[in-house]
Amino acid sequence: MGVIMDASSIATEILNDIHSRKFNLLPQLPPEQELAKQYTVSRARIRDALAELSFKGVLSREKGRGTFVSERILKRSIKFALVFSYIDEIFSGRNSYYGMVFQGMKQYLGSMGCEVDVLAIEPIETLQQRINLSGISGVVIPYAQEKYGSIIRTLRDSGIATVVINASTSDASIDHVYHDNLTAGALATRHLLLQGCQNIAFVGLPEERISAWERFKGYKAAIVGNGLILDKTLHFTVEEYSEAQGYQAGSEMLKRQVLPDGIFTVSDFIAIGIMKRLLEVNVKIPQQVKIIGYGNYDIGKYFHPGLSTINITPEICGSKAVELLLDIVQKKVKHCPQEIEIPVSLIERESTVNVKVA
Repeated sequence: MGVIMDASSIATEILNDIHSRKFNLLPQLPPEQELAKQYTVSRARIRDALAELSFKGVLSREKGRGTFVSERILKRSIKFALVFSYIDEIFSGRNSYYGMVFQGMKQYLGSMGCEVDVLAIEPIETLQQRINLSGISGVVIPYAQEKYGSIIRTLRDSGIATVVINASTSDASIDHVYHDNLTAGALATRHLLLQGCQNIAFVGLPEERISAWERFKGYKAAIVGNGLILDKTLHFTVEEYSEAQGYQAGSEMLKRQVLPDGIFTVSDFIAIGIMKRLLEVNVKIPQQVKIIGYGNYDIGKYFHPGLSTINITPEICGSKAVELLLDIVQKKVKHCPQEIEIPVSLIERESTVNVKVA
């Protein structure tokens, strides 16, 4: 014979199930009769458990309508996750973008009494199970590579609230928040053109890294739009956003007979690596070569010469993403997918602006 639960034990079970969002029609709970079947107890015992939760402010019981979970409790029960390829990449210095996205998510949700977690995307086969076991109501995931597309569709089709960040997508059924990488590439390249550069190099990542590739498309549009020929010999590909990779790219440039007079890189870290290499052989920046990065990270602010860059706001990207997730999870009517573009801006420093000599 099974153990018969008392009203307090049932109340605890119900509260746990609210937190893990096992009820499909939240904030409304199922009728007493359904709850009695679900917990295999009498209807009278369910009524006592609901009365206890009502006394504690967890529930409100409305005559003729049913039993509802308080908004305060629902907010506390909501838990979102930032899903990425490897957890250490989110918090490492070389990929601090996602660390700042996470902080934006954490700050926004913390102000509302909600939680945020981090899940590694690997192994892909167990991702959905890990999300369910963690009681996560929705996920933020970067569309960093094409392979993520199938994962995103699987999550969405499984009913898990999903918001994509870091790249625009033509899929109108997916909510996404992204920095305007196309404008960023064009803005950086036009700045170099306005400084008199004619042979502008582009240093980026492989084509499957979508956000970086969009910056290339902005660079290309500015070059062609200014009546210049797109010179493929001025395109350099690195494997990651790091100073070491930038240093190698700088070495490759030095092997050429003629240095480019302007360089746009898809990351401040890459730009700093290039600058270090060029300065080693006494190339004058910006007098001989002008360089602009992307990200506005501290490393560029305090380097000498200071690095011109495209300013982005990862924290806002994170907060907007979870704002969308809350909208999806809490909305009582059908949610219409949204696209939120985070604007970018130009910051001029000594790496592109000539210093006047007295």
